[in-house]
Formats: sequence, C-alpha cells, structure tokens
Amino acid sequence: MRVLHLWDNYAPGLFDHSLEACREANIPAAIVCMNLIDRDTDTPPGLRFVRRVEQDRPAQNLAARIARKIRMEFDTRRFQRLVENEVRRFNPRVLHIHYGTTGALLSASTAVRRLPFVISFYGFDISQGPEIPRVRDSYRRLFKLRPLIHILCDEAAQRVIALGGDRDRIVDANLPLPVQRYPDIGIDGDRISRWLIPARFVEKKGHEILLQAFRSRLADWPDDRLTCWGYGDSNWLERRISDLALATA
Repeated sequence: MRVLHLWDNYAPGLFDHSLEACREANIPAAIVCMNLIDRDTDTPPGLRFVRRVEQDRPAQNLAARIARKIRMEFDTRRFQRLVENEVRRFNPRVLHIHYGTTGALLSASTAVRRLPFVISFYGFDISQGPEIPRVRDSYRRLFKLRPLIHILCDEAAQRVIALGGDRDRIVDANLPLPVQRYPDIGIDGDRISRWLIPARFVEKKGHEILLQAFRSRLADWPDDRLTCWGYGDSNWLERRISDLALATA
C-alpha cells in the first residue's frame, strides 16, 4: 500500500498528521499540494508543491483580485501536472484527496480517474462548496467514480448523497484532534479551564463570536484561558482582543 495525499492548501504540522500516521504504520506516503502555507516549519520529506504562500493578508483591491484569479488558473494547471508527474514517480496504490476543494481542482485528472481514491470533506467544502456551480459540478463528476467519501456528520452525508454520492461508500468519522502530538498547552495539573480554537485567522471562523462569549465567561471564571491557534493575518484579531480589554499572556 502506497498513499499519495493531495491538498490544494497545506500547512505542515497544522491539523493534519496523515503523513506521519501512514509512516508510523509503515505505509509509504507522500504529499502534493498546490499552495504550501509557510509557517516557518521544516518542509516534510516527500512533500512537493507548486508555490509557497506567506501568511500575510493579501491585498483586496480590484487589481489584486484579478491577478489572483489569473494566477489561480495557471497554478491549477501546474498542480494538475505535478500530481500526474508524482503519480508516475511515486506509483501510489491509493490517492487521498483532502478537502473537496482539492477534488474540484482535480476532477478531470487522469490519475484520479484511474486510481482508487478517498476524498475527505472537512467543513466549508461541503457546506458552502456545493453552492458554487463549478464546484458542485466537479463533485458530481467525482462521485460518479465511486470513491470512498469521508465526512464529519450526517448533514454532510446528506449533502453528498444529494450530489450523487453512493451511500454505501460514505464513512462518517468526526476525527478528534490528536492532542498527544501537539506541544504541551497546559491542560493538566489545575482546575483552570483552557479553551482552544484551532482555525485560520479569518472572520468566517467565528473568532469575534467566541471572544464576546469568552469575555462574558470571564465575569464568573476569571482564571480561564483561551488560545487562538492557526495561521494567517492575526493583526485584526489582536486589535479586537485589545478593544475588548482581554488580557494576553
């Protein structure tokens, strides 16, 4: 068994540990991604990527958005070619496509069409992805190939079925965070409650709602601690923490 993991955006060491899990089980594995998110960590051996992306928040003006759209088209083609090349080089037995958005980019790939594959849906990709016509059509093409489909809840399963996914090929596995792999964040030894939000630093992840709720909780539990853990531009988050008069450690 040889497994090739495929991502559109990949941040080494953040959330995903499939490469290490495969290797611990003596399963040869490699990763191909389109965008390698630079988190000042060592690039794992066996990882190939199209481009490296910094964590700074990108400009939002019209010219910048047009430039990103054009670059996306070129990068997608490069990603598709890189996957095909890596399939020939690594000769995997199975492909694991992480995020439906990655699958949408590769739905026409000859590698995906000739090899068994697993596709994992994690959240936005199955909640909002089907609302995008291009993504929805890609999912339908993928599901016709009868992959093993990994989802996190029954609602996601129903969305997959509505798009043509085979009910018998769906695996519901709401995987917990492998906290034993992470550095000590101080969860032992006292009665202080420690809260953790592992998410990209963008508005849609709900930091604003959480900060408001946490400030209310501190009125009764002043020793509680909250850790916002993720990647991206954190300046706005730090300003909001300051505005709410929340102390930082």
